[in-house]
Amino acid sequence: MKIEDVSFPYPVLGISDDVSPALPEKDVVISYIEVSPHDFEFTVDLYFDNEDIARYIRDGFAEYSVEMNCRSTLFRKCVKSESNHIVFRVDKYRLHNKVSFECYVIVKKDIDSYHNAGLHPDYAGRKIKLRRGYLMVAFQQQQLDANVDLRNLRNPSSFMRFRQVENEKYISFTLDSKIIVNVPTEEFKIFQNLSIEEKRRTFAPIYLNALTYALFNFRQYKDHDQCLWVEAIKYRLKDEDIVGQEYSIETIAPENEDDFDANEVITLAQAMFKNPFEKLFEQASNSIDQNRLNF
Repeated sequence: MKIEDVSFPYPVLGISDDVSPALPEKDVVISYIEVSPHDFEFTVDLYFDNEDIARYIRDGFAEYSVEMNCRSTLFRKCVKSESNHIVFRVDKYRLHNKVSFECYVIVKKDIDSYHNAGLHPDYAGRKIKLRRGYLMVAFQQQQLDANVDLRNLRNPSSFMRFRQVENEKYISFTLDSKIIVNVPTEEFKIFQNLSIEEKRRTFAPIYLNALTYALFNFRQYKDHDQCLWVEAIKYRLKDEDIVGQEYSIETIAPENEDDFDANEVITLAQAMFKNPFEKLFEQASNSIDQNRLNF
């Protein structure tokens, strides 16, 4: 529901000066935390100072409503509550980039004669009937950046997805909203039966190859903000450990295409994954007889 520059034939707190006192400066306070590898928990607190509207809510004639909308993923969610303190969870992979919130107090049951001591004088002497679904309060619209999963590019599941492909012999990659790893049917069955930790440990070389493939193609996708993997790479390039090694967006998308250095991009991919080959050699060293090592 969009209410910018909209007038109503009935009084709505938050629209013009129909009802007083006006909404406080911070009428909507939103926060969220990552409560599991897959879920965000959102907390929305709504504030106003109008006893008559509060009474209608207590008596069951009105309720709070939070409408959540993510344009990048076309995800929408509406949560209703009798309390101004609203808590709910959302699958974090349903969200990307900006998430907007439109919050209201909405009439729950018809009100034949609406009374409010804070009504504007223009409504004096008028009988106001509010139907179910009408607005009582329209809070200020809010936006949040929900890219929390970008905090850890080293977590492959945040920007990659394995997909089964039939009649194929080799693994390949596709660049979509995420980096897609196309896996032949038999190998995909094995992948499905592994734990998350086993997938990360066993398939680290595949994840590295997928990231390298994305870095090699980054230049043509760098302005595709709807792509999660593009935003994730941009985010990771700002980390101190990457900046300290003098890598930047110019490494993978130089102004002059002739300045593109394939070897430098390959080492950047390894740096982004905290040098996975070093870990492989450490594991190999631990598995062999130390007397066989020839230094």
